[in-house]
Parts: sequence; structure tokens; C-alpha cells
Amino acid sequence: MLIYLLITHVLLPLVLIVWLGLCTGNRGKFWLFRFGIVTAYCVFIAMVGVWGAISYYLPVLYALLYVSAVVRSYKKLRRNRRKRQRELIHHPQQATDDTEQYKQEKWVGTVKSSILVILLLLDGWVLWGYEPTQKAIELNFPLTGGIYYVWNGGHSPLINQCPFYAKQHYGLDIVKLNRAGVSTRSVPAGKLVSFEIFGEIVRSPCDGTVVNVVAGKNDHLQTGKLRELDTGNMVALQCAGVTLYFLHLQFGSVTVKPGQILNEGE
Repeated sequence: MLIYLLITHVLLPLVLIVWLGLCTGNRGKFWLFRFGIVTAYCVFIAMVGVWGAISYYLPVLYALLYVSAVVRSYKKLRRNRRKRQRELIHHPQQATDDTEQYKQEKWVGTVKSSILVILLLLDGWVLWGYEPTQKAIELNFPLTGGIYYVWNGGHSPLINQCPFYAKQHYGLDIVKLNRAGVSTRSVPAGKLVSFEIFGEIVRSPCDGTVVNVVAGKNDHLQTGKLRELDTGNMVALQCAGVTLYFLHLQFGSVTVKPGQILNEGE
């Protein structure tokens, strides 16, 4: 997991931004392809990245580097184009050489355009995942006193693994961030107490009635198939015409009972 994060969230964005900044050609079409690929990937990883595992603020640094690379490479492109135009005025026969070189590099443009199309389709798939497929309901946020981050959310599998589990199709995973923008005190987090959100109080996001409670289960990390089969300590709250499930609660933290009426914020 850590190697995957380092490659997709750190190495690739930096390599692509440097690749854009070092663009030395004089053809606007090739620059646009490079600009498009870098932009599409950076937007994609900004939306799907699990930034709470590295730092939520890292994309801000990437944005600054990206803007710098765009400005630098575009200025270089304009200088190279003006320089090439002056050369062609004095040596018009070089225009034939440019045509031949363009034909030889045409396959490169085809590859770049294919990559760009794939990335744009992925971006569109992610953006589609943010749009509700059914009528949304208004709820108050159930946590207070800190900065929280939706780790999994939406209905696209690119931004939410919950749809893979039938019982948690509309689920959200929420984590708390520390000052460094990280959700854990250690990387990787080997224990539940390493998570910043561990021990936080969950409050009712609306006026409702408790319809089910599961308590007394021991705390443990839940991944893979275990996540679907064992929802841990749980409270089911009926409100706003739907039933909300608060899963994976801490051992000994459930203080409500079935049939109990809760006000928003309790």
C-alpha cells in the first residue's frame, strides 16, 4: 500500500510536472498534448487520491509546481517558435526538414492522444461519481472539534470502495486529520489508536429514533472481506425518511438503546 501511494501520489505527479516544465519543442500541438496529459492526471489523482494517508495539503504544493511548470514551458514554447520562424526566414529549405520530422514523430502524437483520452474518460467517471443518483437528504455533520476528510464517498468505485460491499453501498468513510494533514500518527497505521479519529464522539446528524444497536464487539482493524462481514459496533438511526448506519464504533462507546429518541447533535 505504501509503495503504491508513493508511486501514484508522489513520484508520478512530480515526474509529470517536471516533464511539462522541461518541454523544449517549438510545436504548439505537442505542447498541448503534454499539457493535457499532465493536467488530466493531476486532476485525476487529486480527486481519487487517499491524501489522508500522506498529507491532505500535498496537492496544494503540486498545484504551485504545476502552475510554475505551465508558465515556464509555455514561455519557452513561444521563444522557440519565434526563434524557429527567424531561422526559416534565412533558411527556408529547413521547412522540408520540419515536415519530415513531424511525420516521424506522428506516432508519438497518436500515443499521447490515446493516453489523454483515457485520462479524460477517467476524470469524467470520477466527476460522475460526485453526482447523487437519488434524491439527497440534508444532514448535520456527526463529528466536531477538528478537520475531517471523507476517505471514501460517492458512487464511483474510483473514489469509494463501499459500493463493492452490498451492505454498505451508500457508505462513507470519514477520518480526522492532524496538523500535517495526515489521518494517522504513524505510517502505516498498525493499530487503531494510531488513527486521529479514534476516540472521537459521534453525534446524531438529525432528529430521529434508534432502531438497532450492536455493542460489545472488540476493536480491530477491518479490511477486505472482513469489512463486509463484520460491521463492528453499530447504531442504526431512523430519520429524514431513511435509516442511517454508524458502523465500526469503538468498544464500550455505544450509549444509546433501541427505541431511544435523539435530537440533532446528541
